[in-house]
Amino acid sequence: MTAITLQPSGQVFEAAAGTSLLQALLSAGQSLDIKCNGNASCGNCHVFIHEGRKSVSRLTPAEN
Repeated sequence: MTAITLQPSGQVFEAAAGTSLLQALLSAGQSLDIKCNGNASCGNCHVFIHEGRKSVSRLTPAEN
């Protein structure tokens, strides 16, 4: 399991390895404005990783 901390709220929750960040956020009860159903086609989502960057998979061409 990986601990995810949301800022600025400081909420911490666990996510299983291999879970997408979107699915982890939704499973933690976060309310999100999802325009493309997680298909990385709208450019609406922005994620900033402040710690633990080496444990995150590389950006895929679709995500870019």
